[in-house]
Amino acid sequence: MSRTADVVIIGGGIQGASIAYHLTQRGHRNVVILEKETLASGCSGRTGGMIRQHYSTDLVTEIARQGRDFFATFDEVVGGHSGWVQCGLVYMVTGKDREALRHNVALGRRHGVPTRLVDAAEARERVPGLNTEGAVAFAFEENAGYGDGYGSTVAFAGRARERGATILQNTPATGIETEHGRVAGVITPTERIATRTVRRPTVTRSTRRASMTSSTGCPSGRRGPDTPSSPRAAPISRARSTPTATPRNRPIATSRTSRCASPGRCRAWPRARRAAAGPACWRARPTFIPSWARRRGSKG
Repeated sequence: MSRTADVVIIGGGIQGASIAYHLTQRGHRNVVILEKETLASGCSGRTGGMIRQHYSTDLVTEIARQGRDFFATFDEVVGGHSGWVQCGLVYMVTGKDREALRHNVALGRRHGVPTRLVDAAEARERVPGLNTEGAVAFAFEENAGYGDGYGSTVAFAGRARERGATILQNTPATGIETEHGRVAGVITPTERIATRTVRRPTVTRSTRRASMTSSTGCPSGRRGPDTPSSPRAAPISRARSTPTATPRNRPIATSRTSRCASPGRCRAWPRARRAAAGPACWRARPTFIPSWARRRGSKG
């Protein structure tokens, strides 16, 4: 069996579905998504979905700003349910990152991001119970929030399908054919798809941080038994919070002061670093609880 396609997208996560949506929006109808399992069966379906604009370069800040603005009107523009909630973000750092925080705040303001420096008292007021020990500088991003990665993926894919895209689930790409140095087709277990263009969305550290429309982690502080299991239940912070008592639109908190309780079991770390880390260590980056850890009860 054989078919043709203008574009073949390998991967049915939020990036692949978004590419299909925007291609069909621009008039490309013969688009095929190949997904080896089901839509959003990987990171996109497990993400905590934090959407923020706090970055250190002009390009990434502007991408994040546009991504946040897109999500704010997602349900009206795309349709479906993105799960968008604007709750704000409190960011806190130790002394060595004080200047970097100020730089990021100034950069964000130049791009129109409503962010500003605040003091510890305001940070604690915005996130009741927040543990600010060790932090010396704080910022608040007013229009940050979070969304539903699975719902957004399904919505993107649904609109793309309505415009003519084909979505093949449980259909892995097993090979790519080339002719004279150019792509000629994609091979699956059941057919060959003739095409000249293949897109394979990949999630690296840079793309993860650059594209908030495919965010891959939920912000948190130290992992512990009292950490809420869902970002919709309570602000994620180092505090011990009662999920049922916290509004869903209260600010999220993240920091560079958080301690990893068990890096040896955290898949976010390279194997060599996990082995050398010992029973506890300090991370150099803002700490996130991976969604697989929240859902499977692992520590990390």
